[in-house]
Amino acid sequence: MSRHLNGLLTAFLLSSAVAQSAPPPAAPVPEEPVSSAPALVCPPDESFVEVRVAGLSRGGAWVRTGAADGRTWLQRSVIRAGEEAYFDAQLTCEDTDLVRLKPELRLQFDPEQLTLTFEPLPSLLGNASFTVTAPAAVRLPTLPLLNLDYQVSGGANVHDASDSRGAFDTRLEYVQGSFSSSIGVRGALKLPLAGSLMPYARLRYQPDEARFAQLAYNLPTTLSLWRGSFRGVQAGLRGGQVRYWPSLTFVLPLASDVRVSVDGQELQRSQLAPGTVTLRDLPLRQDKGSIVVSIEDETGQRSVSQPYSFSPVLLAPGSYVTRLEGGWLGDQVYAAGAAQYGLTPSMTLEGEAGVKGGAVQANVWAVFAPVNQVVRLGIGTDTSGETRKTSLKAQYRFAINAFNFGVDAEVPVEGTRDPQLELGLRYAAPRFNAGLTGGYNTAQNGWYGRLDGSVPVNAQLNVASFVAVTSRSTRVGIGVNWIPQPNVQVQTSAVGGPGSPGGVNASVNYQLNPTNRIGASTDFQNLAFSYQFRDQVEVDVAASTQGDVGVQVQGRATLVEGKLSFAASSGSRRFILLKTGIPDLGISAEGLYQGRTNAQGELLLSVQASSGSQIQVDLNTLPIEVSLRAETLVMTLPTEGAVVMDWRDNFTRSRFVTFVQAAGQPASGGSVQWAGQDRIDLDDQGEGLLPALAEAVTGILTFEDGRTCPVQIGSAATTVTCDL
Repeated sequence: MSRHLNGLLTAFLLSSAVAQSAPPPAAPVPEEPVSSAPALVCPPDESFVEVRVAGLSRGGAWVRTGAADGRTWLQRSVIRAGEEAYFDAQLTCEDTDLVRLKPELRLQFDPEQLTLTFEPLPSLLGNASFTVTAPAAVRLPTLPLLNLDYQVSGGANVHDASDSRGAFDTRLEYVQGSFSSSIGVRGALKLPLAGSLMPYARLRYQPDEARFAQLAYNLPTTLSLWRGSFRGVQAGLRGGQVRYWPSLTFVLPLASDVRVSVDGQELQRSQLAPGTVTLRDLPLRQDKGSIVVSIEDETGQRSVSQPYSFSPVLLAPGSYVTRLEGGWLGDQVYAAGAAQYGLTPSMTLEGEAGVKGGAVQANVWAVFAPVNQVVRLGIGTDTSGETRKTSLKAQYRFAINAFNFGVDAEVPVEGTRDPQLELGLRYAAPRFNAGLTGGYNTAQNGWYGRLDGSVPVNAQLNVASFVAVTSRSTRVGIGVNWIPQPNVQVQTSAVGGPGSPGGVNASVNYQLNPTNRIGASTDFQNLAFSYQFRDQVEVDVAASTQGDVGVQVQGRATLVEGKLSFAASSGSRRFILLKTGIPDLGISAEGLYQGRTNAQGELLLSVQASSGSQIQVDLNTLPIEVSLRAETLVMTLPTEGAVVMDWRDNFTRSRFVTFVQAAGQPASGGSVQWAGQDRIDLDDQGEGLLPALAEAVTGILTFEDGRTCPVQIGSAATTVTCDL
């Protein structure tokens, strides 16, 4: 077919072809192969065809066939950056640059339909390798936050006024940035006018989740050697190495936009050339999670995921965790510390030691975690009693599928402490749950054993029973849990045995609605009733036929950014003042709807999690003239408090602009484009949705028939005219 005849088809084919786009590669591009054979000649047969790769059109191009080696030559401009390995020679024929495609591509040439089709073959392309690094932590602006936690309870017997009692615990806390302080008081009262009060306070500095130091007054200890009211200094530090996933390999058939995330946090986003990509040394933030690579190209979106899991009892090699505290415990001088250190990938050393008055306690452990197992070997000493007691300790845990097995042993090597031993075996499956525990412990009168199990008869009914035997008694029990409706729960149990008191109990709870619940229980000697209200405050009321009545009220009030909020729980809460710049935009956080932004496009969010809190935009409330880069945002808030998150650059406000010809006719079906901006298509009225412009730009208006015209687009223009 002659070049002249093919030229007649050029306009038709080009108007129906999809425009070529070529994202720039991030990987180094190999130099194009240069033909070293001067004997190469232009193949005689020439056609103008539509080229389709991966089912997508790359427009019209010249193809030459009929070469002596039977190979196909294609116009060079069709091959994109990063695909140079698809050809092995090139030459110019009649001012057209051509390349010789490799036979591995398995070309499908249809001379009747004038199409050339082939699928991408990444195995021919290059290999790219990247080391992924965690982005530097961004310190967000903070807001002052004020919390008031309260809990008040009281009880009495209507038949005996002297049996009246009450208790309260209230705490005021101020948090901003790395600093927080709190002061509180708890007390108890019992008639006739006997009671106690205990003030407590804390001043804390925590620049990040790995470090803290605080002054404490009448607060619990952070270590487990002794318990009591502590007054003094407490501090903690965590550091060292993090774990890395060695490598993750995936294939890109086409140039792609690639986003790498670990546990919801985006680590890297790149435009990558086609080929085989290997990511190396991906930093992991938790003991268990997932690496997700999101890939977007012309054909759509897909993802590659890699779950990871490490034993939670082990630290990464070189990592450490330390805690220290010193001051007074009760009325005695006290100092203690604990440390963990990751010695190898499979071994962590742990130790704790403390002094209270003249007594010393210390424990050292070596922790191993083979697959599905945990082994702890240690030694401990205690001089709190009349004589020093030193013991060797061992723990073993094995878990696979539904089976769990454990052994705990303690053997004294000094002092009068008796040896202790406990073994446990449990099988937990959806249709059956059973456990067997036994051992020797002087605190439980020597030898003891327990067998328990439960069977779900159906989705509403579950039956459980147990047998507990010691050297002095035997007890047997059975219980039934019945849920006839999602908001109704009925429970009954019976316990008894020779030489021990028995009894029968029954209860029913009815959830009236999400905030109100009522219940009743009986031991067949006394009948008790309860009511719970849980919304912005929790109220519990109870009464019995023996004359006992009681009430408890608890909750938290929070003031941040001039907004007062209430919650029934006094647990950890974190606040985010989210700035979007888009008014009346619906926002959810951690799966809960938070409300709509105000006139300034701001909304105060309340979240619970310290990491991986996902914020979601309700796309149904997004104005049509606004586009966004991402509909979700994952945030990590390591400490309590309130922060400001400026997310306004995620949203782009656009406006409708009409393009017309000089005579006033609309540029129907055309398009407009300028430097740095992708092509924007126009509708039948010549109208298109353009992003907001800070200043005027010069663009190219392309009419439906292919004519072009330079146009000046003002930052506030609603109509743009082509003067040609």
